[in-house]
Amino acid sequence: MPNYTFKAIYIGTFSDMDPDETNWTSENANALVGMSFGSNQNPLYQQIEDLTLEDADGDGITQENDMGQTSEDVTFQGASSELDSVVEYTVRLSFVGGGRVEATMVALQDDMGRVFLAPYADGSIRNDVFDDAPIKSIKITKLSGDEYMGAYSDRDPNAFVVCFAQGTRLRTPTGEVAVEDMQIGQYLQTLDNGPQPVVWIGQEEVRAAPRTAPIHIAAGALGRDGAGRPLPAVALRVSPQHRVLIASRIAERLFATPEVFVSAKKLLGLDGITQATGAGVVRYWHVMLPAHEVVFADGAPVESFLPGPMALQALSKPCRASLFAKRPGLRAGLGVPSLARPHAKGGKLRLLLQRHEKNGKALVDGDILARHGCDNHNRPGVPGYGHSVLQNLARLRRQRPAFAAPTAGGAGVAVNG
Repeated sequence: MPNYTFKAIYIGTFSDMDPDETNWTSENANALVGMSFGSNQNPLYQQIEDLTLEDADGDGITQENDMGQTSEDVTFQGASSELDSVVEYTVRLSFVGGGRVEATMVALQDDMGRVFLAPYADGSIRNDVFDDAPIKSIKITKLSGDEYMGAYSDRDPNAFVVCFAQGTRLRTPTGEVAVEDMQIGQYLQTLDNGPQPVVWIGQEEVRAAPRTAPIHIAAGALGRDGAGRPLPAVALRVSPQHRVLIASRIAERLFATPEVFVSAKKLLGLDGITQATGAGVVRYWHVMLPAHEVVFADGAPVESFLPGPMALQALSKPCRASLFAKRPGLRAGLGVPSLARPHAKGGKLRLLLQRHEKNGKALVDGDILARHGCDNHNRPGVPGYGHSVLQNLARLRRQRPAFAAPTAGGAGVAVNG
């Protein structure tokens, strides 16, 4: 009897949307149209919880209790109840920091009246919008579908992870250390500020589904450092959302700064950058420093963990509790570091990657990295190390450009016939 657990948004308990079990229709589904959930004080990204769907017969569908079919359970916070109705809504998502977009979501109601806004089936492009920014609020604007026999059980488990895959080696002042061997208090070498102490480490396992399977960056796929060494030095695996540093003159022309972060998943399709999905799980590790930094993973410049709203909503509940125990202020959004570099998105990012590919230019220009003294590897005391970088970083933060809001992306509920 397989069970499937994924992230969903619990919006409360409501009157029965499907009082008549002799048909497939949820007769009262319109009752939620016009309602809004979440606010500045209580953003929805803080209300994302684990939800489990039962698939007792192994057919891939959690069945409603309609038309005499054998119903299957929804489990939330330890309490299980039969799935009563599946509805699809058009919604307006509002994001922390601004920006809104229209999307569609699935609503699941159980026999206890509990309603959950859920992602689509694993692999659906309709889920893409949910992890582009932390969700502040949702307004249900239209009923899009109310005649379903159940819901696909295998929903996207992490629609709403930024981390290193196990085995990744991080640069320290004394050499490379596997991420799983790192300890709190140990120092990591950073691009801007020399050795910095690790203040928190988290780990979790996720299924190697399309949205969570590691991005594989082959040795040398990003370019070479100032000494001609390949970046990364060996194949690097990071989560799809993990940001990688791009350093190039093309970036400078587009963004008025030579260095920007790009989510690893946005690099798919470029030479040497792939994603391997399949059965099984992958273990990811989060490594946080006092500030957001550029660190070196298997030789490549990438970000350390940034405990912003989007990253917090992606953490498992135990992982989030572990972080809050170390940094209680983060629960209220206090003490979140600034991004170490601007995060490139949207049309400018597409143009950046197109120009790199068209002109055959490496994503990381070793001469630009050499300005930081990073080619001295574990010798941050080299004269001039980091000095001009700190001045440049202050300038970058003042000049950070605006980036495009996310856009929606097809199908996922189980439909009769």
